Formats: sequence, C-alpha cells, structure tokens
Amino acid sequence: MSLLESGLLNILDNEHEPFLKRLTVADNAFKSSEFLLPHKEAFLFKWIITNSVHSNKESWECFNNWLNSEQFKELNRGDIDNEEIYCIIKSMEEKIMLTDDHDISSDMTIIICSLILLENRICQQYFKYNAEFYCHFVSSIIQKISCAKYLEEVLKKNLFHKTIIEEEKFHKHFLDIILPTLVDCLQKFNIPLALFEQVSVVVQKFFEDNKTEKPTVPKTLFKHLLNFYKDDTEKAKVKYKLILHALCKAYEADFNLSYKFVILLVHIIGFDLKDKLIFYKGSKLEIPVPEISLSKSQEIMLELLDILCRTNVKMDCSVKELMFSEFIRNILRQLLYLNTPSDTCYHIFIKAIVIDPVVIEPIIDGLICYTMTADNRKQETEYENLIVSIFEVYSKLHRIENLIAKLVSSLYDKFNGATIALKEIYEFRGQCDIDSRDIKAKHFKIDNILTKKILEYVSTCICNLASWQVINVFKTLLHYLKKHLSCIDITGNEDWLYFAYMKILSVLITTVLSSIRVAEHTIASNVVQKSVKELEELRNVLQQFGMSLLHREHNHTLMRSFLNIAYHWAEIYIILVYYSDNKEVQLKKSIDSDITPCNITYMHPYLSVKQWCLISERITNFGEVPCKLLLKKLYVQKLRALLLFEKSVNDDLVLSVTRNITSDLENNWRDILYDKFIINNLLLKMDSASVLLIAEYLINNIDDFKNLNKQIHILDSSLFLTAINYKIITKINKLLLKQKRKLNEDVLKTGFKY
Repeated sequence: MSLLESGLLNILDNEHEPFLKRLTVADNAFKSSEFLLPHKEAFLFKWIITNSVHSNKESWECFNNWLNSEQFKELNRGDIDNEEIYCIIKSMEEKIMLTDDHDISSDMTIIICSLILLENRICQQYFKYNAEFYCHFVSSIIQKISCAKYLEEVLKKNLFHKTIIEEEKFHKHFLDIILPTLVDCLQKFNIPLALFEQVSVVVQKFFEDNKTEKPTVPKTLFKHLLNFYKDDTEKAKVKYKLILHALCKAYEADFNLSYKFVILLVHIIGFDLKDKLIFYKGSKLEIPVPEISLSKSQEIMLELLDILCRTNVKMDCSVKELMFSEFIRNILRQLLYLNTPSDTCYHIFIKAIVIDPVVIEPIIDGLICYTMTADNRKQETEYENLIVSIFEVYSKLHRIENLIAKLVSSLYDKFNGATIALKEIYEFRGQCDIDSRDIKAKHFKIDNILTKKILEYVSTCICNLASWQVINVFKTLLHYLKKHLSCIDITGNEDWLYFAYMKILSVLITTVLSSIRVAEHTIASNVVQKSVKELEELRNVLQQFGMSLLHREHNHTLMRSFLNIAYHWAEIYIILVYYSDNKEVQLKKSIDSDITPCNITYMHPYLSVKQWCLISERITNFGEVPCKLLLKKLYVQKLRALLLFEKSVNDDLVLSVTRNITSDLENNWRDILYDKFIINNLLLKMDSASVLLIAEYLINNIDDFKNLNKQIHILDSSLFLTAINYKIITKINKLLLKQKRKLNEDVLKTGFKY
C-alpha cells in the first residue's frame, strides 16, 4: 500500500469523524482529477461497500453515482485488476444477502448498483472466464427482488451476454445456480404469466449454444432433467414446464424437435414408451423404478400439456412412424386403465382436448366409463368441465347423436360386466400411489353423474340438432330402454348397477323430451308424425315398465325413473295437442267419474285406475320424497290437461288434488311455489294455513326469497303477497315483543322504573 493510499485510508477509517464527512472526502477523492492514486476507483469502491451499512442511503446513492459516472465506464485493465473486481463483486454479493426486505428503497439502490456492475465492460471481461461466480452473483440479485413487475424488467436486460454463454461450463452453472433461483422467484410470486414468459426468455439463452452444435448442451441438460423430479412436486412442475416452454419457443419452427423432447420428458417422469420410441435402455436415461410417484408424474404431465396448449403443435408430426396425435392419445389410454380419476387426470384430458379436439374420439368408450362410473365427489367441478368439453367437441363436429349413442351403449356394456379391450398403453414404471379403480354402490349417485350443469349443456346441444337427428337420438335411448327393461327380474333383482343404468336412461330421455321442438309451426309435418310415432312407442314401453314394477317389490330408483319418463312423455303430448297445427296429433283421453287424485288415466291410459292407485299406495307407504313429489306433479299435470282440453272440470276433483299437494308442504312447498299453474289456479283453493306455511318456508329460505323478483307469477298473486307480508309483520312483532320483554327484565334487575 502506497503512502498516499495509506494516508487516505486513515482519514476514511477515522471513526472519530462523522461518516458523512468521511463519505464527502471519498466522493471528492473519486471525482478529483488531481488526486492521482493508482487503482483509485477500486480502492474507493472496496471502502464504500465495506463501510456502508444497509440503511445508509447516502452512501449507496453516492456509490450509485460513481458507477454511473463516465470515469467508471472508461476504466481499463490498468485501472482495476481481476482480484479487485472479484473483491468488489464478492463484497456486493454479501451486502445483497444481508438485505432484509424491510427498507425497500435501500434494497432497490443496492440492487441497481449490482446491475450496473453486471453491465460494465471491464466486469464482463472478468465474468467471461468466471461463469460460476457470475451466476452466483446474478442469482443473489434476482432472489432479493421483492416485486414481480420489477423482476420482469430486470430479466429483460441482457444479463447473459454471448461472451458468457460461450464459456465452456456456463450451461452447467446455469442449471445448477440460475434455474433453481428463477423457479423459486416464480413460486414466490405465484407464477404470473408475464413473469413466467420472461423467465422463459432467459432460459432460452441456455439453448443458444446448442445452435452452434456443441455437444455439451444436450448432455448437460439430460443429466439435470433426470434429477428434476427428485425436487418437491411444485418445484419439479415449474422446472419441467419452464424448460419445455423455453425449448418450444427457441425452436418454434421445428416442432419435430419439440415432439422428441416431449417424448424424452414423458419417459423421464416414469411412463414406459416402449423400445420403438426410447431406444437407449441401459443408459443413464434408465430411471430407477421407485424414484417417482404416479401422482407427481401426473401433475408434471399436466404442466407439460399446458405448455403444448400454447404451442403451435403439428398433430401429423411423426417420430418413428408415431404421429403426435396418437402419442397424446396413448398417454390418455394409459390414464384410463391405471387409477381412480382425480382432478389432475381430468385436467390432463381437458388440456389434451384443447391441443387436439378429436384426440378423444377413438377412446370415447373408455373415457365415458372412466369418468361416469367413478366417485367424483372430490372433483365434481373438474368432472363437469371435462364432460361439457367432450360435448362441445362433438357438438362442433355435429356428432352429438353419435356421442349419446356411445354413452348409453358404453355404460350398458360396463354395467353388464363387459370390459373394453386395451390397446397400446404406456405403462407407469414408478410408484403407483393412487388407488385402483373400483365402482362402489355407496359412492355411485346419478345426480353426481348427470349434474345440472351437464344436463343443461346436453339440452342446449339437443336444441341445436336438426329434427331428424333429435328423433334418432330418441330412438337410440328408446332402444336401450326396451333392451334394459327386458332384463327386469320380476322376482326382485336388486343389482344396483341395473338400477343406476335405468336412472341414467330416464334422465337422458327426459332431457331429450324437454328439449325437443315439435310443436313449432316451422316444423315439417312429416317430422311431427315421426315424433308422434316414437312417442307412441314410448307409451307402450311405459306400459311394460309400469306393469313390471307392479310385479316386483317397490324400488325407489326404478319407480322414480318410471314416473319421471311418464311425466315428461305427457308434457310433450300436451304441448303437441295444444300448439301443433297437425290435425293428426290426437290425445287418447280416458275420462271417468273417479275423482281420486291417483286416477291419472286421462293423460296416462296405458295403466288402469287400479294400477295407478296401487302405485300411489306403494309410494305413500314405502316411497322416498322424490317419488312422492313426482307423483304429486302427475296429479297436477292431469288437472292442467283437463282445464286445457275440457269444457268443465269437477270442482271436487280440483279440491281433491289441491288437498293432496298441500299434504306434505315441508317437502313440496318449492314445487308449488315455482309452478305457475298451481299459483294461478289452485292457490285460491288452498286453506289459509297452507298458504301462510308456504309463505313462511319461502321467507326462511333466503336464496329463494332473494329470487322472488324473478318469479312474475308470484308477484302477480295478491293472495300470496298478502301472506308474505303477514308472515313478515308477524316475525317483526315477535322480535319487538321479545326485545320489550328483555328490556322489562333488565329494568327489574336494576330496580329502575319508567
């Protein structure tokens, strides 16, 4: 150390002087052209970094000014040597690691100073031969950035110059040091899309050397890919996703390369792609079987497909005569027969459909059985989204008719013990930590299979079909209904799979009947005639169905299916007779003097009065609530038809039906309330106690009460509005009386009078 340097250091390290005064001396020394000290800038840099505490804004701002000066930018090798650069960078790295994220302003200044050092010409010359040191320094900077938007801006800078990338071991250091830090940052900020894409741009630098045909890049990458899955699931997902995205972007014009890379990744995460795709068995790519779990592998697979959704894929691209579309389909086949469906599995199928909508067509039989016979209680939303996605695909292909035929035939075979033949499947070689598939009666609920959302979309699809297609769909459903009815064991078969399939058919048939458009004046006469012919066929099937039920013990599921179809069959007939111009459409009415509610032969003459009364008796004694509600709807339906088509209706019959539907208001009040016919025609016939009780149920159910303004028929009923007002005033009065009693009790306790 020279005498001049020693003297300056004594002044700057004199703790008896205020730091700001010493900082001013250092600043003047840096700026003075007359102060000729060898390696002056390096000397002052080391001093200011060493002596600046994190919270000292003045010193970091001073250092920032030095770094931005032309004096620093014009330094050459004679002004600062490699050892000094190392000391300066190392000291800065230590300061960065000491930041505590509390003083954002100081943190930003330190980070800005570090970024300036990265961009300096002299420093870059040093980093060219010290790539590992450079990667550590960059890593320390980006992991301390606390704002996703700012990190995105930092990454847009040219952090990895070509001179650094060309360093022999840069790629190893990048994967060892930079990539894990970038992944940590993405996870810290919950992987925002803009930041992910910018990080991907940085990772693409990794592949730039590959374009120079150096053999080190693939080898280095493969070694790391084999170890990524050893990370925790979330970290592994981000790493694989990031690498694939970067490669697809770097080689956008060469999807064949991306396809090969996907094959490699799928093999690495445990799927056995057979010798015809992976031919290096015995190499380092041979993964030990217990290293990865199925659940983790599926989550990684989902991330890979997510990237492919955003990539311009070529479905006809081939590797060893296997097209990309078939490769994706084979992966889906593997999922179909491997495990119980999960939300991840459903997301994988949805992503695959986005990549190639027709990828599911050859495997639709297996997919239907896989999804619809599973316990979907934990992933109901994902299940619904997948089924709707399937219907969307077939709707756009104009093959809804084919899909429904596949659905009922596949489920019929499944419920009758048939198995679907397996084709080429990529077996999983790791740990299968997901339960195998098994249909269990206790988990199997039809309402969870054909949910409201699914049925609404199916109905929309049916409405968009041509009339002849709707008739064909109806014929298909009717065929399987007749086929399934022939299997009824009149001695009392209690096979729950049989009951489940019958209910599925019932729901689909009623959905079609609810969606059919045959009464419109634009519908051709021959279409109406064909529809009536099929309805007559259904009438005969209903007769067979009803009589079969009477010859066996009561079963709630079968009875509900029967009543549901019967109700919707009559509804479509009422609409046809009332609205259609086709004079050939006639209602085969059966009128008698029996006014009991169970006599519904007027609309349902395929069974006798005695048979309907026996069904009513069984439901009353043994039936569950849904059956009882359906039966009441049939009573009301008959009354509605009488009022539409007959000149006069017996008042005793009206009163009889009214008393029947008000006999179980706890379960029936909502059906009454939302039925426009009942409110307009039967409400006045009800006793006041029933009307008030319905009003009370409505008020106590907040969701229904909130939607009251949407029910115009209720708002138009002065009687029901009066009942609502009465119940509200009664409740207010009770609250006031309760409050008054409480006040009186408080007064008595305190001894005050008023």
